[in-house]
Amino acid sequence: YPGNIEGRVEMNAEGKSADGTAMALARLVVPGDPGIYATGLFAAGVALALFEATLESSSLRPLAGFLPPVAALHNCEDGLLVNQLERLGASVDLHYQTKDGNKETLDAAKLK
Repeated sequence: YPGNIEGRVEMNAEGKSADGTAMALARLVVPGDPGIYATGLFAAGVALALFEATLESSSLRPLAGFLPPVAALHNCEDGLLVNQLERLGASVDLHYQTKDGNKETLDAAKLK
């Protein structure tokens, strides 16, 4: 199977506050089929983020050890992994909504 570059992977997540007064909505869209293209995009995004975090000019290094990418990059430059994924064609949308209908768009690259 050569993969399908015309495909796309869409993931939606929703979280609610314990008291039910607020909700967060996340949407991640990755180009290509989930087998070859999307998997390759995630692998390349992580590799590029780790590479950038280990350059001599980087003052914030990834954590050492066998860790998931998000944990390894936690102490690095804000948004490093999100920025790499978006540069490769992914889109990340985050929204925060209160019970009274107020909705705010959040920048995924600035969240910790």
